[in-house]
Amino acid sequence: MLDLAHWYAELTVENQLKVAALVGAAIAFVIGLLQYRKAQRWKRVEWTAKEMDAFFADPKVAMALKMIDWGAGRRIELYPNRANEAERFVVVRDDDLAKALRDHGMQEFSEDEAAIRDVFDHLLDRLERIHSFVEAGLLSQKDVKPYLYYWAVHVIAAKAGYTKVERIVQLRRFIRTYGYVGVQKLFAALSGQRWPDDLAEPIDRSVLLSCVTDASCESSNENPAG
Repeated sequence: MLDLAHWYAELTVENQLKVAALVGAAIAFVIGLLQYRKAQRWKRVEWTAKEMDAFFADPKVAMALKMIDWGAGRRIELYPNRANEAERFVVVRDDDLAKALRDHGMQEFSEDEAAIRDVFDHLLDRLERIHSFVEAGLLSQKDVKPYLYYWAVHVIAAKAGYTKVERIVQLRRFIRTYGYVGVQKLFAALSGQRWPDDLAEPIDRSVLLSCVTDASCESSNENPAG
């Protein structure tokens, strides 16, 4: 440091002014860069907040999250466009949701079950979009973790065989069966847990019993997906 001061003192006044100007420009550049990065971070935070606000404000997303969160039965507005209010709402319980999310090759779906599947397809498409933003570097896991951590843990932590969580285990099978790979990666990263390797979904015993006397259903249960 003393050598540098000595070197500077021996410079001509003109050169001292040039050095001072260069140092001042460097300091101004660093300050400007820091301010730019800070402004970019704020823009990213604001953009993330808007994106996540839109996500949670989406009626189908809100319906799906309500069904994930509550297994005891909640009134869900599956048919918001119906004129009669009594026809707009359906009570969905844990087993109702689990049944609706089974592999489409294993059963035909009722009107309510088809509507539920549509809601969850929509939710998972929105989550795939968020994952694509993370993959592209537009968002980071840190950006979205405050918004999605609860849901990631809720979905991944549910244990197969436990009461009142079969809907969530079945949702994981649904996610894997229909190729929502981005959702699996996103939730595993946010929760810090490996995506569970759930066994194939169980075959309905009543269907198996009916197949004993009805050979026509044999092919439909030949290869159930997990």
